[in-house]
Amino acid sequence: MKEVVIEYRTFWIRSKAQSSVPEKWDEVSPRQLIAIAKNYLGETSEDKLLSVMCGVRKWVIRQLDAYQKLTLAEELAFLTDYKPYSHFIIRKAGALRAPKPRLQGMTFGQFMFVESYYSAWLKSQKDEDLDKFIAAMYLPKDSVFKSENHPAITLIAGKIPVIVKCAISINYRLVKEFLSHAYPLIFQKPKPGSKTAGDDGWIKVFESVVGDDIVNQDKYAGLQLHIMLRYITGKIKENSKK
Repeated sequence: MKEVVIEYRTFWIRSKAQSSVPEKWDEVSPRQLIAIAKNYLGETSEDKLLSVMCGVRKWVIRQLDAYQKLTLAEELAFLTDYKPYSHFIIRKAGALRAPKPRLQGMTFGQFMFVESYYSAWLKSQKDEDLDKFIAAMYLPKDSVFKSENHPAITLIAGKIPVIVKCAISINYRLVKEFLSHAYPLIFQKPKPGSKTAGDDGWIKVFESVVGDDIVNQDKYAGLQLHIMLRYITGKIKENSKK
């Protein structure tokens, strides 16, 4: 966190407000992440965003001139840079709970559901696809993912405010950046000028590596995510030597 001193005037009296602003994603609070989501969607003003991010009242921000606001906004430059982050900022969304940091404990099968619905939502931008994405990732407390329970959890996800779900989707994009750095051979980013979105391109990599092993595909789904990703990485390296 960076300490800031905000100088403003009220009725010709000069005043100061001391506060702090996050400098990176792991310093962002759930309330701030929701404010960021509202800003991305155009549902909040610059003054409101600065108020939440700086932890000061909105009327204080309103007293600032354009240059002061620009200076504060520059402190939040990291918001446009999706750097790797492995944790979920919003740990609880209604009756549902976030995955563990680094997606520890998540099975490969669950991750396939998460990725499929995330890609579907990116393309459709429909609320029902957003609900399915959230329901594949956030689960009731102390429960494990089962595909047969997904429709019921989707109904629960539908009761969560849309802005909270959009905030979670921003967070998931950061988690995907973490995965792309941890497993660059699997989560390959599209080349500049490429028309391929690349969001689900890794699935084709998986199919090319283990797609012929039909007998054991269900077993793959039950394996821990990171065990499976390390396995696929090893297979890619092995195939590249042939």
